[in-house]
Amino acid sequence: MIERRQAEPALRGQLFAAARDQLVGPAPVETGYALMCVLAITPSQLDDRTRTIIKEILFKDWLAEKRQAARIDWCWGNASKTST
Repeated sequence: MIERRQAEPALRGQLFAAARDQLVGPAPVETGYALMCVLAITPSQLDDRTRTIIKEILFKDWLAEKRQAARIDWCWGNASKTST
């Protein structure tokens, strides 16, 4: 079973827009190409596992945003010696 976050970005749209019994691909894989058939579609559930995954994704996104906006000022001793 492939979860949305595990699929390659190019494949995600095709795979998760497909209906049951629909063929998807060919998609590039490590050993060549793969043709996939959607066997089942399982509705999402907001259980503990899913809630934990959502929290991790949100935290990683928040942290990446904060890192991007971060500004670091270095102070290496006496200002009169470092200003030149």
